Order: sequence, then C-alpha cells, then structure tokens
Amino acid sequence: MAELRRLLVHHDRIEHTYGKDNLLQLTSKENHYLSRVLRLKRGDKFHIIDGVGHLWTSHIVEDNIVKLITNFHTPEQISEQPYPKLCLAVAVPKHGFEDVIRMSCEIGIDTLQPIFSERSLVRNISSHRFSRWQTILNEAVEQSERLWKPSLKEMTSISNWLNSSGTNSLATFGTTRLDEVSHLEKLLPNVSKTYDEIWVAIGPEGGWTSLELALAKQKHCLYVQFGETILRTSTAAISACQLLCSWRRTNS
Repeated sequence: MAELRRLLVHHDRIEHTYGKDNLLQLTSKENHYLSRVLRLKRGDKFHIIDGVGHLWTSHIVEDNIVKLITNFHTPEQISEQPYPKLCLAVAVPKHGFEDVIRMSCEIGIDTLQPIFSERSLVRNISSHRFSRWQTILNEAVEQSERLWKPSLKEMTSISNWLNSSGTNSLATFGTTRLDEVSHLEKLLPNVSKTYDEIWVAIGPEGGWTSLELALAKQKHCLYVQFGETILRTSTAAISACQLLCSWRRTNS
C-alpha cells in the first residue's frame, strides 16, 4: 500500500481537536493543498504531522474540515528528537538559499541559521522572504516524511552567532587554503558524545575575512573543509549537511 500523503499542522491546533470530536478546521491554503494539489476527496485518508515528532491518520469530512481517526493523545507514530542536533549557519547567497533549505531538510538537518558576514551580498531579508522560506521548509518536511521540522532562525551577523554559541555545542568553521584545517568526515568520529549540538558555519562566496577567522578561533571554533576542491556556499552547505547526517546515522 502506498504511503499516505502528509500535511504539517502546528501542534497547538491539533491539540485543540481534543474534546471537539477530533475535528480540525483547515486554513484556505491547507484546503487548497489537499483538494487541488493532492486531489483528495471526502472520505480520503492522509497523515497529519505536527513537526515535533507525532503523526496521526485523518480523513476529510467536508471541504475545510478533517477528522483525526485517533484522538490527540494517541498518535500513531511518535519519534524522539534526534541527538545530537545537527546545525548549519549559512551566509545567505544571492541565489540558491531556497535550495539549501529544501535539501538540508530532506537530508536531515535540525537547525538552520541564516547569517551575514563582511563579504556577504545579502545582509537583510524581508518578512515576506522569511515567510517564503518557512513555506519551503514545511513542504520539504511533508515530502521527505520527517516527523521533526527543522528550526529556522532569524537572520543575524556572524559575530552575533559566534557570541551566542551554546556552552555545550561544538562549532566548526568551513574554510579553505588554511594549514590548520581538518576534513569534517575525519573530525566527526572523534567528537565527544556529550555535545548537544554540532554546528558547521558556511561563509559567503568571497570567503571569511581575517578578522572573522580570528574571532572564530577566539571562540574555540574548529576549522574544517569538505573535500579537496573549492565549493560554492550552497554546495558546501549541502556537503556539510550530508557528512553530519551520515555520521549521526552511523553512530546512533
């Protein structure tokens, strides 16, 4: 039997179905997605996920109403948050960041932090663009059949990100043409299992400045690279994501 299609709905809205005959009212966008994109009809089943590890089967009651087959407290699947969290801080390129969001989600990243640095061409984003990124992330969660939605942080500067790094996280800095640099795939097997988060920061197309590299070293970041060639920002981000997720699968 083919896997049922999925719809990501905020956890609080699903919780409100409890005591209301398990009925959930759809937004106009959700109704359009189910009826026009997926072409589901009254009585058809699909999965509802909340992005924080739970899945329910539901069916369409009428145009904008669906019903959970089991109630809120008895989801059909429950998944714990993967550990440690795998995180990417990426200097937003002029083109291609939407692909980074989609592909990193599909591969298995847990946190995405858009950043800007001294050589960044993109230094701020509109609320409309951020909303667009969230939509892409939701679609990638549904398509990839993940139960956990990655966290997408507000854009910040590289210095702010470095200064706000958690005390129990390992931060690495993607670099090129430096002597004191490790290949990420060789570094990861030696990483302590006590870290809650593993971060990789990816710089802009023009690279990090000497001041940014010095600040990263001052903050105890490790310099890493992802191969023998020079990669674009978007390519480096996906390469790092694949190495991180492969390492976690191997060691889980």
